[in-house]
Amino acid sequence: MPVVANINLFNLHATVTVSNITTGPNAGCVEVTVENNSSFTPPTAFIGSLCLNLNRTGPFYQISGPGDEGELSGGNCPGGCLPDADIVQMFTSPPDRIEPGETANFVICTGDPVTDPLDETDFVRVGLHFQDIPIISSICLAANFVGGTTTTTTSTSTSTSTSTSTSTSTSTSTSTSTSTSTSTSTSTSTSFTTTVCPIPNPQTCCQVPVEFKTQLVPPALASAPIETRVFFTQAPVVEMVCPEKVVICGKLSKEITYTAVAADGTQSSNTIRLDDRPFQCIIDRDDANEGDIFDIVGYDVLCEGPAKLQNRGIRPGPITDGPSVSVYWKLLEKDIIKVCIRKRVLRERINNTV
Repeated sequence: MPVVANINLFNLHATVTVSNITTGPNAGCVEVTVENNSSFTPPTAFIGSLCLNLNRTGPFYQISGPGDEGELSGGNCPGGCLPDADIVQMFTSPPDRIEPGETANFVICTGDPVTDPLDETDFVRVGLHFQDIPIISSICLAANFVGGTTTTTTSTSTSTSTSTSTSTSTSTSTSTSTSTSTSTSTSTSTSFTTTVCPIPNPQTCCQVPVEFKTQLVPPALASAPIETRVFFTQAPVVEMVCPEKVVICGKLSKEITYTAVAADGTQSSNTIRLDDRPFQCIIDRDDANEGDIFDIVGYDVLCEGPAKLQNRGIRPGPITDGPSVSVYWKLLEKDIIKVCIRKRVLRERINNTV
């Protein structure tokens, strides 16, 4: 009979069934059926990876179904719920993902199904990596396979024999034989549900100062206010992921509006757009592994520092033969930005099965 594994955690629900194929061109293989019954509204939480543990060695081959066909690799299940899995099938293409309400069927065989067939009882444990989940983004859940049906047979047999013989001048022989047979058969179906605690996936952030040193040409009138605006020229990105570290990089720019004083004393409003300033920051993550995927979930300018004018000089005033005015030729400003991340997918290194 088929073996079944049920996964239930809050709104995440899935059933995985393994059945023997006994006829047709795939006889000696098994069919693995994965049902995604997750119940989020709106529908989210697709299954991005299927991982399986067996009680026998491979190699194993996928004949049909979502994902790559051919020889299957083993390793750590993405998300870490099934380490050292014998089969890891990741659905990197969106059409291969098992969306909520969908059912996917896989045909899996050994190298020679005729002489070395697979059996449903070879399958021990399954891991499913759910992705695009509200709040926690992704989680890997595992459950054991159990037999769908257990059969108990009870048989009782009773036999009685009685024999009596009496002899005088007449001989009489009497024989009595009684036989009773009782057979009782009971069939019981049992289903188990495995509940797995969620894996924490915190939001973590970094803060980094970005310093601007701007030459003001023409110079700025010292007595007039200066307005600055700092902004991201493009969204920050994850540059690289190392063990325990996530490196973020990006670019900032700034606009400065001030009252410029020309060499002849003419005063006018002037706006300078500065070149991009690169920045980089490092976030500590105990759960970061090389190959993991992190998303930028937020970024902003945390603080704009006060403008500091330097390199004071003198320029003619706006009135002919009037007093001169003080000007500055350089502006210093240091701003602090903040970038936050959250883990999306754990892509742990997969060891190929030879």
